[in-house]
Amino acid sequence: MENLALAGYLALGDYEDAEGNAHRSLALLRPGMWRTRSITTARLAKARLGQCDLEEAVATAMSIPLEPTGLHPRINSMLQDFGSTLRIVAPSSHPQPPGSITNTTH
Repeated sequence: MENLALAGYLALGDYEDAEGNAHRSLALLRPGMWRTRSITTARLAKARLGQCDLEEAVATAMSIPLEPTGLHPRINSMLQDFGSTLRIVAPSSHPQPPGSITNTTH
């Protein structure tokens, strides 16, 4: 239910409530639910971005592990959408050179 509420609040643009639901959803997920955890984390990043908390939003997005699910098409799409939105919200930020950002895994 928390994950459904998260998606609903994001769609409404209520990013503060969406973030709260994201945290509760992540706390309730079983350890082996990697894809759901990655999707929820991507949504959390979007909620933080919607609140203009750019550093936390980027750190959250970067925390999504590449394996075992980070390469899933749905997660890739969500991260591409996040990147597009970030470029709109922070147009003056400069991208890091390739290889300079390290993605952490859980």
